[in-house]
Amino acid sequence: MAPSAHQIAGAVLEEAVLSILHPAGFTALDLNNIRDDPTIDPAKPPITIHGRGTDHQIDAVADPVFAYPFSNPVRLLIEAKAYSINKRVGLDIVRNAVGTLKDLSEFWSPRTNDGGRVRRYNYRYAIFASTEFTKGAQEYAFAQDIYLLPLRGSAFFLPVVDAIDQLREYFKEDPQRWKVGWTLSSYRRRLHNALKQDNQTNPDELKDIVDGVSRVRVGLIAIADRQFPIFLVPRNPDVIYGLNESEVVQIFYDKNGWYLRRPSETENLFSFDLPIELFKIYATRSGLNSIQALHLKAERLGQLQAFLLKEGRVQLIQFKLDKDWIEKLLKNI
Repeated sequence: MAPSAHQIAGAVLEEAVLSILHPAGFTALDLNNIRDDPTIDPAKPPITIHGRGTDHQIDAVADPVFAYPFSNPVRLLIEAKAYSINKRVGLDIVRNAVGTLKDLSEFWSPRTNDGGRVRRYNYRYAIFASTEFTKGAQEYAFAQDIYLLPLRGSAFFLPVVDAIDQLREYFKEDPQRWKVGWTLSSYRRRLHNALKQDNQTNPDELKDIVDGVSRVRVGLIAIADRQFPIFLVPRNPDVIYGLNESEVVQIFYDKNGWYLRRPSETENLFSFDLPIELFKIYATRSGLNSIQALHLKAERLGQLQAFLLKEGRVQLIQFKLDKDWIEKLLKNI
């Protein structure tokens, strides 16, 4: 049975996101080496991870290239939703993520039956979406440590989102375009191969997606106040590799979303989307209203931190923000 057009679009979005996360210090799980990982069943493609109660099929997994002190190895589980523009990602998606995360995190014992040790991971779950999240989804995600990263409001990533929208309609208009024998895994490999820089022959329906991802090529996960992730999409790849370890930046907003820019320059460095309801919850959990809370946290929100993998070395980038960006945020809340 052929997958739905929404499933195809979501799988393609996952592959697109994975392809640009490597410079942020995340490497897609190497399917050729999973036989050495006792938490994964190599006989069940694409990636099947053992949980305490059952096995879970995970479509996108990324491991950080750096290790966190005083922590088991971190493993990032990625889910992507590419719905039509008027359909938001709801509570059911986040609720499923919470159940999966809990079950996977509880699959561990000091030793296996044959005396071997079972590897233990510190799992994290991120949901990328080409549309907005519902208020209920954002509230539940905040309470359960599921990270939500919307994409449509990021202007530099919007060409990729638009191309995936077109791909979804392409298969929706004529389901027979999905060839017999294709699977979501094999179709993702088509995109994965097409995204290689040395690949000159791309499937026609994937051309605009490949072009959009190639213009971006890299991305960063920045953290505000050490806990709120923001997906920074550069204007072009050169922006990333021209960064200093400390950058003073200003935040701008227009109808297309948010931007980071150096004070002395006119071109934006990065675009990003911001789940406003989630940010309001983060700001007001102290019991203050959003205006009071954001003013109180202005100093703590005065910088973003991001890891960058540059020439094989992990580098910490600190973006120091202009002091009036909270006022700009309040105008949009």
